Amino acid sequence: YTLAGHELTPANAYAALAYFSLLRFPMSFLPMLINMIVNALVALKRIGDFLQRSEAALEAGSEETKAGQVEVTEADFAWEEGAEKSSLSGIQLQCKPGTLTMIVGGVGSGKSSVLSALIGHMSLRSGSVVVGGRIAYVAQTAWIMNDTLQENVLMGSDMDANRYKSALQVSQLRPDLKILPNGDLTEIGDRGITLSGGQKQRVS
Repeated sequence: YTLAGHELTPANAYAALAYFSLLRFPMSFLPMLINMIVNALVALKRIGDFLQRSEAALEAGSEETKAGQVEVTEADFAWEEGAEKSSLSGIQLQCKPGTLTMIVGGVGSGKSSVLSALIGHMSLRSGSVVVGGRIAYVAQTAWIMNDTLQENVLMGSDMDANRYKSALQVSQLRPDLKILPNGDLTEIGDRGITLSGGQKQRVS
């Protein structure tokens, strides 16, 4: 200021300090604001890409296909439609009702991808996938709503007391309900009680 030929008076100095003090608080948030804008743009792009994807529809089973039966015949799958190379190739799988089927393999061999393909999250390039009945998918990372434990179990469905009790029984949640402050009406999630990883998996 003085090098430009101006006289630095106490009035000018105090006025400049006051302006700098006013700017200090918003300027400290500028890097955070830029980061939030970038994250918002990335999120909007991902949402747009998701909404523009075609509907994933599995091939309906015939009347002879029993509930719980899964048949995958020489199927090739890709994560993106129009991909040059298939992520999974030549998948041959048969699961019979009432049996336990385990997919075993090394890290990154495609075990989770096979499950994603069965629920329609991967694009079927060739072959066929036939699933009898409905599919219940439990992801590796548990997803919990900010709501009561009961609502996390019901997921918007109407209360069926017998089915609800059965769900608590098979998921071994009854012992956990005894230690929660309000039982199944305890709020869980980010704004409620923190659950362990195993508890989250059993709730989801």
